[in-house]
Amino acid sequence: MGKSSIDLLSDYAKKKGYKFWTESHTRRFQLTKSDPFLSVKYIIIEFEFGKHLYYFLAYDNFGGRANTGNCYSGIYRDFSS
Repeated sequence: MGKSSIDLLSDYAKKKGYKFWTESHTRRFQLTKSDPFLSVKYIIIEFEFGKHLYYFLAYDNFGGRANTGNCYSGIYRDFSS
C-alpha cells in the first residue's frame, strides 16, 4: 500500500524544515452494522512568509455511511504576529 496524502505532506514538511502537527486515527463502532467506523486525518504545517506566520491545514474524515465524509484544506494567517 502506498503512502497517504498526510504521509506525503509530512515528508514534505520535514524536508523543508517546517514545524508540523499531524493526527490520524480510526474508530470502530459496534452500535449498528451500517455505521462501522470513522476515520479522521489532518495535518497542520506552520511556515513564515514575510513577517507573518501562516498555517496550512488539510483535514479529511470518512465514515462508513453514505454522505458522512468531508474534507477541506486552506491557508490561515496568524494575525497576532
